[in-house]
Amino acid sequence: MIEPLTTLIDLGRRLLRVESREALDQVLVDWVLASGVDGAWSGRPDAEGHMRYCAWGGAGVAEYLRAVTIRADTGPSAEGPAGRAWRTGTIQTTADWDRSPEMAPWREAGALAGWRSTSAVPLAGPEGPVGVLLLYSHEPDRFSTHPWHQVLEHVALVAGMTLHRLNLALTDHLTGLPNRRAMEAQLEGALNRSARHKRLLAIGLLDLDDFKPVNDTYGHTMGDKVLRELAERLRDTSRSNDFVARMGGDEFLLIFEDLEDLDDLEPLLERVDARLTAPLPIDDLTVRVGASLGLVIYPLCEQDSPGELLRLADRALYQAKARKGTRTTWWSLPGEDHAPALNRQRVLPHPATESVPLYGETAARLLIPLREVLARSTEDLIRAFRDHIATNPGAAEILGKLTAVESARIEDNLAAHFRMISDPELSELRHRVAAERAGCVHCIMGVDQGWLINVYSLWLARLRSIAGSGVLRAHLALPILDQRLTADAEFQAAGYEQVARAREQVRTRIDTLAWTSERYADLIEGAVQAVVELQEVVAAAIARPNEQSIFLPEAIAGDACLRYLEAVQSGAVPPIATDPSFPGGRGIGPQSWRTHTIQRNIHFATDPDVSPWRDLALDAGVCSVASVPLSGVGGQTEAILLLFSPFPGGLNTAGQRALLEHLERTLSLGITRIEAEAGRTQVQALPERLHYRVLLRNGGLVMHYQPVVNLRTGHVVKMEALARLRHGEELIPPARFLPAFVAEDLFELFRLGLVTALDASRSWAREGLSVGVSVNLPPEGLLDRRYLEVTREALADHPLPEGCHLSLEVLETKEFARADRPLVEHIAPYRALGVEFAEDDLGTGYSNLSRLRELPFDVVKIDKSLVLPGREDPTRLLNLIGQLTALAHALGARVVVEGLADASLIEAVATLGADFGQGFGISPPLPAEDIPRWAKAHLPWVRSDPRRPRSALAVLAGFLQWQARVVLLGSDTPLTEQLAAHLSTLVAPYLEAHTLQESALARIVHQLGETARTGDLEAPDYCTHRQRFVTLLAEHIRTEASE
Repeated sequence: MIEPLTTLIDLGRRLLRVESREALDQVLVDWVLASGVDGAWSGRPDAEGHMRYCAWGGAGVAEYLRAVTIRADTGPSAEGPAGRAWRTGTIQTTADWDRSPEMAPWREAGALAGWRSTSAVPLAGPEGPVGVLLLYSHEPDRFSTHPWHQVLEHVALVAGMTLHRLNLALTDHLTGLPNRRAMEAQLEGALNRSARHKRLLAIGLLDLDDFKPVNDTYGHTMGDKVLRELAERLRDTSRSNDFVARMGGDEFLLIFEDLEDLDDLEPLLERVDARLTAPLPIDDLTVRVGASLGLVIYPLCEQDSPGELLRLADRALYQAKARKGTRTTWWSLPGEDHAPALNRQRVLPHPATESVPLYGETAARLLIPLREVLARSTEDLIRAFRDHIATNPGAAEILGKLTAVESARIEDNLAAHFRMISDPELSELRHRVAAERAGCVHCIMGVDQGWLINVYSLWLARLRSIAGSGVLRAHLALPILDQRLTADAEFQAAGYEQVARAREQVRTRIDTLAWTSERYADLIEGAVQAVVELQEVVAAAIARPNEQSIFLPEAIAGDACLRYLEAVQSGAVPPIATDPSFPGGRGIGPQSWRTHTIQRNIHFATDPDVSPWRDLALDAGVCSVASVPLSGVGGQTEAILLLFSPFPGGLNTAGQRALLEHLERTLSLGITRIEAEAGRTQVQALPERLHYRVLLRNGGLVMHYQPVVNLRTGHVVKMEALARLRHGEELIPPARFLPAFVAEDLFELFRLGLVTALDASRSWAREGLSVGVSVNLPPEGLLDRRYLEVTREALADHPLPEGCHLSLEVLETKEFARADRPLVEHIAPYRALGVEFAEDDLGTGYSNLSRLRELPFDVVKIDKSLVLPGREDPTRLLNLIGQLTALAHALGARVVVEGLADASLIEAVATLGADFGQGFGISPPLPAEDIPRWAKAHLPWVRSDPRRPRSALAVLAGFLQWQARVVLLGSDTPLTEQLAAHLSTLVAPYLEAHTLQESALARIVHQLGETARTGDLEAPDYCTHRQRFVTLLAEHIRTEASE
């Protein structure tokens, strides 16, 4: 029997390569069978609650599934392990079918298959349950024993990680629809199902009509709302087996499966059109939009590859939009009957071919003689191409580095392209698609369009020479061929434009990321996902070196990077490193790091510096790599961006160099901006980042609570909830896991942490402690309506005890400046729920008191980073706290001072008038269950009396308050004289308590009071005595701190 633990490593490796949900189902089933289990299936319920089987394997499984009904919702057919696992989210195991009454609906069919025991594993993604994995064995109790339960728990965990990764990679974050990448996987599966079931498949490329005026008139925020609403309408009109994806901008893709004939499609199209064109009430406006649809029906069209079908749909969409003013339907099919714009006749200059179109039967009869000419002259033409290529230095350099196989492939492709151009059966659509694809490749390879036209002229001249020599009378076809070459150059120019547009789109995305990302993780993950959208980049990674000089990839995209991580982990290749003496220190990335310049190689097959990774790269389809250094604060290189290309040349054309320089400049600015606001984050390898995200979503979140005490009454006023992640016995602090989180992770942290904190408050109330809770709200959370919705739901489902309030602590950042409306309007809905707001970490970053004039914060929190180093200069510390407190009070806010480490600091800030205190001097953060015990032991907190200071630090705080009042009164007034005399009264209790009545400190207090009677605190005598007093008091402060 195969031990399941031995196959887990292979499962993990295979899951890293999974790019779709369908592939995940198959990998899980294959793993079950490889582990020695007799049968398995993976599936999920459809809209009616019936289980839909997505992958299965093992003898008898297919027959068993055809014979039974399994549901996930209610009824006897839902009470088996599969239904229970789906509903409960836990592993369900049936040890013996014969002794389990709930298995009655399936016992007869199970007996035929020989099943005796079963286990059902729930598969959960970020949004909840998404599927179930079922295991069947001929042996009873197969899955009840060690180590199967632990193994299946691990399978559920890693499947959840994979689902989360797929969700991030396959979802359009604006609309929540699948994105282009998800569409590619779906389309391939839909084509296979269409062929297998002998049903029609419709593919529609949808583009909104006149959407630009919506953005121009109402702004992009309104445009985004329109897109989200239209996406929801498309979802609502789709059948359960239809598919909708956002391709980008205002373009969507629709896939209609399981069509018996075309009559089934027309009502679906009418329903979509009706929903899309219905008025859109958004905010206070009503918006109307139209749409055009390019439609392809498989297998009625001539193509069967996803790429070709999408190009046909794009052509049909172009036709529909071109006929927008005169069309009778909002959709169009590709073809001459539906595309008059593509039916244009090309008039040729040769008399014999005057009025002959470039494509069709007449052109075909004239071009047939060229077949023999081309067959006999191909070698001569290729030889001329080799000679001519020497005139293009850039192309010659690249081609000179190719392997013999690649060189031959390029020449074969060139010959095939020439044969296509002269093919008598060529259609304009086929020509356009092939030429645009060739234009994309030529642009990426750096082939100049003018040089390409010269090659065409050379080829045509050779054909003229052969045709005119009497070998064949093919000269009548040459004018057609001449015009086809002209058309080919035009079509290829469109391919060049496609590449240029794609690069510009990447520049725009990178610009947006650099100026809006709040965290390093958001910036780097968004950047690698953006660049791999380019046809010329097959994989990308951003890496920083650790303390051992090893580069750790922190964000990756593309299969090649996954293979690199696997190879490094297995020891098959060395990791790249900054040190040139290391095995991995001579590659392109390390060179870029050391020289602070963009570095590249032309080809992995011929570059000795990348030999350790040559086989790995070539097997992954990578020909070349470019490395872009990224700098941070101070201008020093902090990271490298590695771009892996399936083309040779190392991204070294003029357009590619401009793009890489833009990436270097803009991403470096983004890193600098983020570091200036939030500091440099620690280096974290991608597995560590993913580990923290998995812990967050799989029960690893733990909340600890730190009391906030009223310094006047001694009562606790709230508990600040502080997040931790638990991994085994280890509690991981936020300083380690927060840098790994992107925006979606922070939202999940807030959602889970809020519910946990509200439940904790309710549990304390049951033990007699009624106290509210405070939860940190990410800066962008105030501008993201999802946070408001989860707050509303959490307070409704987990109400706080009577008299208790929820506080949200917000750290101000530049994000506030990008708000689409005044921030007070964002806060108002929270206020309606009874939520209080605190400005967190006052005195750091962008938090400042001036914001209190604009935002109704209830509380400001003086950051502990200002308090903790205060022993070095206590006067400056207390002056700062006192002034911040006074200003906050003047603006109507209460003050919490964080970082109160001991009793003297607590007493001092209370003397300065702070309302609340928080810190280890009161209590460290505690688990929820320890809070009632702490409260009974420490509450009410011992209050300080400003008239009887117990510590030297409190004496100094009182002195500073006294001095401020003297200045306020002015000089030579009776009140000034009385206040000056009060100094001795203020300090006397401290002197008595420490037997210091005859000390130098006591004498200087008397002298200081005498010189202050005039109220002139700038007088030399007063300044001398004040400095002496503060110096002596500072000695006592240091002595007390060391005790």
